Amino acid sequence: MHRSSLITKTKTPAASIAADRSGLLQRKSDRDSTRAFMEPRFGYSFADIQLHPESVRSDILQRQPTQPETKNEDTPEPARSGETPASPAATPAAGSNKCPPLPAPGFEAILSPRDKLSTRKPNGQADFHAGVGEFNVGIGEVLNLSHHSVAGPHPSQNPSPEFFGGLSWIATGGRLTQPEKPDGTGTWTAPDIGSTVHLKVLTQAQNCTMADITVHVMEPTGVKMEKQGDSQKASTGKVTVGMFVHILILPEDVSFTALKINEGDAVIAGHGWWKFATGKHHCRGTGSGKFDGDNTCGPHNLIAVPAKGTMVSNADFINSGTNNWNKDWQQLKDPAERQRNEDGSQGTYEDPYDGGYIWDIPWLFTLGGGDPKQFTVVRVTAKCDKTGKATIQKDSSEEASTELNDPVTSFKIPPPPH
Repeated sequence: MHRSSLITKTKTPAASIAADRSGLLQRKSDRDSTRAFMEPRFGYSFADIQLHPESVRSDILQRQPTQPETKNEDTPEPARSGETPASPAATPAAGSNKCPPLPAPGFEAILSPRDKLSTRKPNGQADFHAGVGEFNVGIGEVLNLSHHSVAGPHPSQNPSPEFFGGLSWIATGGRLTQPEKPDGTGTWTAPDIGSTVHLKVLTQAQNCTMADITVHVMEPTGVKMEKQGDSQKASTGKVTVGMFVHILILPEDVSFTALKINEGDAVIAGHGWWKFATGKHHCRGTGSGKFDGDNTCGPHNLIAVPAKGTMVSNADFINSGTNNWNKDWQQLKDPAERQRNEDGSQGTYEDPYDGGYIWDIPWLFTLGGGDPKQFTVVRVTAKCDKTGKATIQKDSSEEASTELNDPVTSFKIPPPPH
Protein backbone atom coordinates (compact mmCIF):
# COMPACT_ATOMS: atom_id res chain seq x y z
CA MET A 1 0.00 0.00 0.00
CA HIS A 2 1.35 3.29 -1.02
CA ARG A 3 1.73 5.94 1.69
CA SER A 4 0.14 8.52 -0.58
CA SER A 5 -3.09 6.54 -0.66
CA LEU A 6 -3.50 6.97 3.16
CA ILE A 7 -3.35 10.78 3.07
CA THR A 8 -6.51 12.68 2.29
CA LYS A 9 -5.75 15.90 0.57
CA THR A 10 -8.22 18.77 0.98
CA LYS A 11 -8.29 21.88 -1.08
CA THR A 12 -9.81 25.22 -0.16
CA PRO A 13 -12.41 26.11 -2.75
CA ALA A 14 -11.73 29.28 -4.64
CA ALA A 15 -15.13 30.64 -3.66
CA SER A 16 -14.26 30.34 0.06
CA ILE A 17 -10.98 32.14 -0.39
CA ALA A 18 -12.72 34.93 -2.24
CA ALA A 19 -15.33 35.25 0.52
CA ASP A 20 -12.65 35.46 3.23
CA ARG A 21 -10.79 38.06 1.27
CA SER A 22 -13.96 40.05 0.80
CA GLY A 23 -14.68 39.84 4.55
CA LEU A 24 -11.24 41.07 5.41
CA LEU A 25 -11.59 44.01 3.06
CA GLN A 26 -15.00 44.83 4.52
CA ARG A 27 -13.69 44.69 8.13
CA LYS A 28 -10.75 46.88 7.14
CA SER A 29 -13.18 49.33 5.60
CA ASP A 30 -15.34 49.24 8.74
CA ARG A 31 -12.30 49.76 10.95
CA ASP A 32 -11.02 52.63 8.83
CA SER A 33 -14.39 54.39 8.87
CA THR A 34 -14.74 53.83 12.66
CA ARG A 35 -11.25 55.21 13.30
CA ALA A 36 -11.95 58.17 11.01
CA PHE A 37 -15.05 58.98 13.11
CA MET A 38 -13.73 58.26 16.63
CA GLU A 39 -10.06 59.27 16.66
CA PRO A 40 -10.58 63.05 16.10
CA ARG A 41 -13.16 63.06 18.85
CA PHE A 42 -11.10 61.21 21.43
CA GLY A 43 -7.69 62.51 20.35
CA TYR A 44 -6.37 58.95 20.44
CA SER A 45 -5.19 56.45 17.83
CA PHE A 46 -7.19 53.21 17.63
CA ALA A 47 -4.66 51.52 15.30
CA ASP A 48 -3.93 48.79 17.85
CA ILE A 49 -7.57 48.25 18.87
CA GLN A 50 -9.25 45.11 17.45
CA LEU A 51 -12.74 45.67 16.05
CA HIS A 52 -15.09 42.67 16.05
CA PRO A 53 -17.23 42.02 13.00
CA GLU A 54 -20.88 43.00 13.31
CA SER A 55 -21.98 39.39 13.80
CA VAL A 56 -19.66 38.97 16.81
CA ARG A 57 -20.77 42.26 18.34
CA SER A 58 -24.40 41.24 18.03
CA ASP A 59 -23.65 37.92 19.69
CA ILE A 60 -21.94 39.65 22.62
CA LEU A 61 -24.88 41.99 23.13
CA GLN A 62 -27.35 39.12 23.04
CA ARG A 63 -25.47 37.37 25.85
CA GLN A 64 -25.88 40.38 28.30
CA PRO A 65 -28.27 39.75 31.24
CA THR A 66 -31.77 41.08 30.72
CA GLN A 67 -32.53 41.61 34.47
CA PRO A 68 -30.95 44.42 36.58
CA GLU A 69 -28.41 43.47 39.21
CA THR A 70 -29.69 43.11 42.76
CA LYS A 71 -27.66 44.18 45.79
CA ASN A 72 -27.36 42.28 49.00
CA GLU A 73 -29.71 44.15 51.32
CA ASP A 74 -27.52 43.23 54.27
CA THR A 75 -24.62 45.22 52.83
CA PRO A 76 -24.87 48.93 53.58
CA GLU A 77 -23.73 51.43 51.00
CA PRO A 78 -20.34 53.03 51.66
CA ALA A 79 -20.65 56.24 53.67
CA ARG A 80 -20.09 59.51 51.90
CA SER A 81 -17.83 62.19 53.29
CA GLY A 82 -19.27 63.63 56.51
CA GLU A 83 -21.50 60.61 57.22
CA THR A 84 -21.32 57.81 59.73
CA PRO A 85 -21.67 54.34 58.13
CA ALA A 86 -24.99 52.74 59.05
CA SER A 87 -25.07 49.28 60.56
CA PRO A 88 -27.16 46.65 58.69
CA ALA A 89 -29.80 46.70 61.44
CA ALA A 90 -30.18 50.46 61.09
CA THR A 91 -30.84 50.45 57.33
CA PRO A 92 -33.96 52.56 56.73
CA ALA A 93 -36.96 51.64 54.62
CA ALA A 94 -36.76 51.90 50.86
CA GLY A 95 -37.05 55.45 49.61
CA SER A 96 -35.57 57.10 52.73
CA ASN A 97 -32.12 55.55 52.96
CA LYS A 98 -30.14 58.53 51.72
CA CYS A 99 -28.28 60.59 54.29
CA PRO A 100 -28.59 64.29 53.52
CA PRO A 101 -25.55 66.34 52.64
CA LEU A 102 -23.90 68.16 55.51
CA PRO A 103 -25.25 70.59 56.57
CA ALA A 104 -28.62 68.89 56.18
CA PRO A 105 -31.13 71.04 54.28
CA GLY A 106 -33.45 72.93 56.61
CA PHE A 107 -31.91 71.41 59.76
CA GLU A 108 -30.07 73.34 62.49
CA ALA A 109 -28.45 72.33 65.75
CA ILE A 110 -29.03 74.89 68.52
CA LEU A 111 -26.45 75.63 71.23
CA SER A 112 -27.88 77.78 74.02
CA PRO A 113 -25.33 78.94 76.67
CA ARG A 114 -26.81 79.34 80.14
CA ASP A 115 -24.73 82.50 80.63
CA LYS A 116 -25.90 85.12 78.14
CA LEU A 117 -23.09 87.43 77.00
CA SER A 118 -23.40 90.10 74.33
CA THR A 119 -19.63 89.79 73.92
CA ARG A 120 -19.98 86.32 72.38
CA LYS A 121 -19.02 85.82 68.77
CA PRO A 122 -20.51 85.86 66.22
CA ASN A 123 -24.02 86.75 67.40
CA GLY A 124 -23.90 88.01 70.98
CA GLN A 125 -26.59 86.77 73.38
CA ALA A 126 -28.56 84.95 70.68
CA ASP A 127 -28.45 81.16 70.61
CA PHE A 128 -26.08 79.58 68.11
CA HIS A 129 -27.95 78.01 65.15
CA ALA A 130 -25.98 76.03 62.56
CA GLY A 131 -25.66 72.77 60.69
CA VAL A 132 -21.89 73.11 60.69
CA GLY A 133 -19.78 75.83 62.31
CA GLU A 134 -17.50 76.79 65.19
CA PHE A 135 -18.35 78.04 68.69
CA ASN A 136 -16.28 79.08 71.72
CA VAL A 137 -17.04 78.25 75.35
CA GLY A 138 -15.20 78.49 78.67
CA ILE A 139 -14.05 75.42 80.59
CA GLY A 140 -16.88 74.04 82.69
CA GLU A 141 -19.46 76.10 80.77
CA VAL A 142 -22.95 74.61 80.34
CA LEU A 143 -24.92 74.56 77.06
CA ASN A 144 -28.53 73.54 76.50
CA LEU A 145 -28.85 71.54 73.27
CA SER A 146 -31.80 71.37 70.89
CA HIS A 147 -32.55 71.46 67.17
CA HIS A 148 -34.82 73.08 64.61
CA SER A 149 -36.01 71.92 61.23
CA VAL A 150 -38.09 73.54 58.51
CA ALA A 151 -40.66 71.42 56.64
CA GLY A 152 -39.73 70.72 53.05
CA PRO A 153 -39.25 68.03 50.41
CA HIS A 154 -36.09 66.52 51.85
CA PRO A 155 -36.40 63.93 54.68
CA SER A 156 -34.11 66.07 56.85
CA GLN A 157 -36.76 68.80 56.75
CA ASN A 158 -39.40 66.66 58.43
CA PRO A 159 -39.74 68.24 61.89
CA SER A 160 -40.76 65.00 63.61
CA PRO A 161 -37.82 63.20 65.30
CA GLU A 162 -39.83 59.94 65.07
CA PHE A 163 -39.28 60.07 61.32
CA PHE A 164 -35.59 59.56 61.98
CA GLY A 165 -36.18 56.94 64.66
CA GLY A 166 -35.09 59.55 67.23
CA LEU A 167 -32.42 62.21 67.18
CA SER A 168 -29.48 61.97 69.55
CA TRP A 169 -26.43 64.07 70.35
CA ILE A 170 -22.91 62.75 70.67
CA ALA A 171 -19.89 64.61 72.08
CA THR A 172 -16.19 63.81 71.75
CA GLY A 173 -15.46 65.40 75.13
CA GLY A 174 -17.11 66.92 78.20
CA ARG A 175 -20.25 65.59 79.89
CA LEU A 176 -23.44 65.00 77.88
CA THR A 177 -26.90 64.39 79.35
CA GLN A 178 -30.01 63.65 77.26
CA PRO A 179 -33.40 61.98 77.75
CA GLU A 180 -33.67 58.21 77.97
CA LYS A 181 -35.69 58.38 74.76
CA PRO A 182 -33.55 60.71 72.64
CA ASP A 183 -35.50 63.57 71.13
CA GLY A 184 -32.71 65.87 69.96
CA THR A 185 -32.43 67.79 73.24
CA GLY A 186 -29.86 67.61 76.02
CA THR A 187 -27.34 69.40 78.20
CA TRP A 188 -23.59 69.50 77.69
CA THR A 189 -20.91 70.61 80.16
CA ALA A 190 -17.53 71.62 78.74
CA PRO A 191 -14.44 69.71 79.97
CA ASP A 192 -12.07 71.09 82.59
CA ILE A 193 -9.19 71.67 80.19
CA GLY A 194 -8.70 73.66 77.00
CA SER A 195 -9.54 71.41 74.03
CA THR A 196 -11.58 71.02 70.84
CA VAL A 197 -14.81 69.01 70.98
CA HIS A 198 -17.27 67.97 68.27
CA LEU A 199 -21.00 68.08 69.08
CA LYS A 200 -23.02 66.10 66.52
CA VAL A 201 -26.70 65.33 65.96
CA LEU A 202 -27.37 61.82 64.61
CA THR A 203 -30.49 60.03 63.37
CA GLN A 204 -30.96 56.78 65.25
CA ALA A 205 -32.63 54.95 62.37
CA GLN A 206 -30.21 55.89 59.59
CA ASN A 207 -27.24 56.92 61.75
CA CYS A 208 -26.93 60.00 59.53
CA THR A 209 -25.02 63.05 60.73
CA MET A 210 -27.45 65.98 60.63
CA ALA A 211 -25.17 68.59 62.22
CA ASP A 212 -21.53 68.80 63.31
CA ILE A 213 -20.42 71.77 65.45
CA THR A 214 -16.76 72.31 66.38
CA VAL A 215 -16.57 73.68 69.93
CA HIS A 216 -13.37 75.33 71.14
CA VAL A 217 -13.07 75.05 74.93
CA MET A 218 -11.10 78.01 76.31
CA GLU A 219 -9.14 78.43 79.55
CA PRO A 220 -8.63 81.87 81.14
CA THR A 221 -5.73 83.73 79.56
CA GLY A 222 -5.51 87.00 81.50
CA VAL A 223 -7.30 89.80 83.33
CA LYS A 224 -8.35 93.36 82.67
CA MET A 225 -8.57 95.85 85.56
CA GLU A 226 -11.06 98.74 85.52
CA LYS A 227 -10.54 101.51 88.06
CA GLN A 228 -13.66 102.47 90.03
CA GLY A 229 -14.16 105.96 91.45
CA ASP A 230 -11.55 108.32 92.87
CA SER A 231 -8.17 107.53 94.35
CA GLN A 232 -8.14 106.71 98.06
CA LYS A 233 -5.82 108.07 100.76
CA ALA A 234 -5.39 106.59 104.22
CA SER A 235 -3.31 109.24 105.95
CA THR A 236 -2.42 112.90 105.44
CA GLY A 237 1.27 113.71 105.45
CA LYS A 238 2.29 110.16 104.65
CA VAL A 239 2.98 108.35 101.38
CA THR A 240 -0.10 106.25 100.71
CA VAL A 241 -2.58 105.59 97.91
CA GLY A 242 -5.29 103.08 97.09
CA MET A 243 -8.10 102.37 94.65
CA PHE A 244 -10.87 99.92 93.83
CA VAL A 245 -10.99 97.99 90.58
CA HIS A 246 -13.38 95.63 88.86
CA ILE A 247 -11.68 92.62 87.30
CA LEU A 248 -12.61 91.10 83.94
CA ILE A 249 -11.41 87.58 83.13
CA LEU A 250 -10.14 87.15 79.57
CA PRO A 251 -11.14 86.18 76.95
CA GLU A 252 -14.39 88.10 77.38
CA ASP A 253 -16.44 86.20 74.76
CA VAL A 254 -16.91 83.05 76.89
CA SER A 255 -18.16 82.35 80.42
CA PHE A 256 -15.98 81.20 83.31
CA THR A 257 -18.62 81.29 86.05
CA ALA A 258 -17.95 77.64 86.87
CA LEU A 259 -14.49 78.62 88.14
CA LYS A 260 -13.06 80.08 91.34
CA ILE A 261 -10.15 82.54 91.22
CA ASN A 262 -7.29 82.74 93.71
CA GLU A 263 -4.32 85.05 94.00
CA GLY A 264 -1.10 83.24 94.80
CA ASP A 265 1.98 84.00 96.87
CA ALA A 266 4.28 86.82 95.81
CA VAL A 267 7.14 88.73 97.45
CA ILE A 268 7.71 92.47 97.11
CA ALA A 269 10.86 93.80 95.48
CA GLY A 270 11.26 97.37 96.82
CA HIS A 271 13.79 100.14 96.35
CA GLY A 272 14.48 103.59 97.81
CA TRP A 273 11.68 104.86 99.97
CA TRP A 274 9.91 101.51 99.74
CA LYS A 275 12.91 99.33 100.32
CA PHE A 276 11.63 98.46 103.77
CA ALA A 277 8.80 96.44 102.16
CA THR A 278 11.17 94.06 100.35
CA GLY A 279 10.32 90.44 101.20
CA LYS A 280 6.73 91.15 102.23
CA HIS A 281 4.40 88.31 101.14
CA HIS A 282 1.16 88.87 99.31
CA CYS A 283 -0.50 85.48 99.90
CA ARG A 284 1.40 82.57 101.37
CA GLY A 285 0.19 79.38 99.74
CA THR A 286 -0.51 76.23 101.76
CA GLY A 287 -0.28 73.95 98.73
CA SER A 288 -3.95 72.94 98.99
CA GLY A 289 -5.51 75.77 97.03
CA LYS A 290 -6.22 77.74 100.19
CA PHE A 291 -4.17 80.79 100.99
CA ASP A 292 -3.26 82.86 104.01
CA GLY A 293 -1.15 85.95 104.49
CA ASP A 294 -1.65 89.68 104.61
CA ASN A 295 -4.37 90.00 101.97
CA THR A 296 -7.70 88.51 100.96
CA CYS A 297 -6.55 86.09 98.33
CA GLY A 298 -9.71 84.18 97.49
CA PRO A 299 -11.30 82.11 96.35
CA HIS A 300 -13.21 84.78 94.43
CA ASN A 301 -16.55 84.00 92.81
CA LEU A 302 -17.14 84.92 89.18
CA ILE A 303 -20.32 86.30 87.62
CA ALA A 304 -21.50 86.80 84.05
CA VAL A 305 -21.95 90.47 83.14
CA PRO A 306 -23.81 90.41 79.79
CA ALA A 307 -22.23 93.55 78.32
CA LYS A 308 -18.67 92.74 79.40
CA GLY A 309 -17.98 89.06 80.05
CA THR A 310 -16.95 87.18 83.18
CA MET A 311 -15.97 89.33 86.18
CA VAL A 312 -14.87 88.83 89.78
CA SER A 313 -18.03 89.34 91.81
CA ASN A 314 -16.56 91.90 94.22
CA ALA A 315 -14.40 94.99 93.75
CA ASP A 316 -10.71 94.56 94.51
CA PHE A 317 -8.96 97.12 96.73
CA ILE A 318 -5.35 97.89 95.82
CA ASN A 319 -3.47 99.74 98.54
CA SER A 320 0.15 100.84 98.51
CA GLY A 321 0.34 100.49 102.25
CA THR A 322 1.33 103.41 104.48
CA ASN A 323 4.97 104.24 104.87
CA ASN A 324 5.29 105.15 108.54
CA TRP A 325 7.92 107.77 107.88
CA ASN A 326 6.51 111.27 107.62
CA LYS A 327 7.68 114.47 105.98
CA ASP A 328 9.82 115.33 109.04
CA TRP A 329 12.13 112.43 108.14
CA GLN A 330 14.04 114.64 105.76
CA GLN A 331 14.98 116.90 108.66
CA LEU A 332 17.02 114.11 110.23
CA LYS A 333 20.62 115.04 109.53
CA ASP A 334 22.31 112.33 111.55
CA PRO A 335 22.95 109.26 109.32
CA ALA A 336 22.66 106.98 112.35
CA GLU A 337 19.26 108.45 113.17
CA ARG A 338 18.21 107.95 109.57
CA GLN A 339 19.29 104.35 109.76
CA ARG A 340 17.18 103.77 112.86
CA ASN A 341 14.16 105.28 111.09
CA GLU A 342 14.55 103.00 108.13
CA ASP A 343 12.95 100.21 110.12
CA GLY A 344 15.47 97.52 109.29
CA SER A 345 16.12 98.43 105.68
CA GLN A 346 19.68 98.85 104.44
CA GLY A 347 21.31 102.09 103.33
CA THR A 348 20.16 105.69 103.35
CA TYR A 349 18.31 107.84 100.84
CA GLU A 350 19.72 110.78 99.01
CA ASP A 351 16.20 112.07 98.17
CA PRO A 352 13.25 111.94 100.59
CA TYR A 353 10.28 109.76 99.51
CA ASP A 354 11.82 108.70 96.18
CA GLY A 355 11.30 104.94 95.59
CA GLY A 356 8.80 102.21 94.85
CA TYR A 357 8.11 98.48 94.61
CA ILE A 358 6.70 95.83 92.31
CA TRP A 359 4.61 92.82 93.22
CA ASP A 360 4.23 90.07 90.57
CA ILE A 361 1.21 88.12 91.77
CA PRO A 362 0.26 84.77 90.20
CA TRP A 363 -3.43 84.28 89.49
CA LEU A 364 -4.89 80.79 89.55
CA PHE A 365 -8.22 79.16 88.75
CA THR A 366 -9.88 76.04 90.10
CA LEU A 367 -12.81 74.05 88.75
CA GLY A 368 -14.72 71.87 91.17
CA GLY A 369 -12.30 70.01 93.40
CA GLY A 370 -9.40 70.28 90.95
CA ASP A 371 -5.97 71.64 91.74
CA PRO A 372 -5.26 75.37 91.22
CA LYS A 373 -3.79 76.20 87.83
CA GLN A 374 -1.93 79.44 87.16
CA PHE A 375 -3.15 81.34 84.11
CA THR A 376 -1.47 84.75 84.40
CA VAL A 377 0.74 87.03 86.52
CA VAL A 378 -0.65 90.39 87.62
CA ARG A 379 1.89 93.11 88.41
CA VAL A 380 1.18 95.70 91.08
CA THR A 381 3.42 98.75 90.77
CA ALA A 382 3.71 101.39 93.53
CA LYS A 383 5.98 104.43 93.41
CA CYS A 384 6.49 107.81 95.00
CA ASP A 385 8.48 110.82 93.88
CA LYS A 386 10.58 113.33 95.81
CA THR A 387 7.52 115.39 96.71
CA GLY A 388 5.74 112.48 98.34
CA LYS A 389 3.23 111.95 95.52
CA ALA A 390 2.22 108.30 95.53
CA THR A 391 0.99 106.33 92.50
CA ILE A 392 -0.27 102.77 92.21
CA GLN A 393 -1.35 100.61 89.28
CA LYS A 394 -2.56 97.01 89.03
CA ASP A 395 -1.88 95.31 85.73
CA SER A 396 -3.36 97.42 82.92
CA SER A 397 -5.63 99.54 85.12
CA GLU A 398 -5.72 103.31 85.12
CA GLU A 399 -3.26 104.71 87.67
CA ALA A 400 -4.37 106.12 91.04
CA SER A 401 -2.35 108.98 92.58
CA THR A 402 -2.44 111.14 95.71
CA GLU A 403 -0.29 114.03 96.90
CA LEU A 404 1.52 113.88 100.23
CA ASN A 405 -0.80 116.36 101.97
CA ASP A 406 -4.09 115.36 100.36
CA PRO A 407 -6.85 114.88 102.94
CA VAL A 408 -7.87 111.43 104.09
CA THR A 409 -10.68 109.96 102.02
CA SER A 410 -13.15 107.34 103.14
CA PHE A 411 -12.94 103.97 101.40
CA LYS A 412 -16.22 103.82 99.50
CA ILE A 413 -16.69 100.31 98.14
CA PRO A 414 -18.25 100.50 94.68
CA PRO A 415 -21.26 98.36 93.76
CA PRO A 416 -20.60 94.95 92.20
CA PRO A 417 -20.02 94.88 88.44
CA HIS A 418 -23.20 94.78 86.40
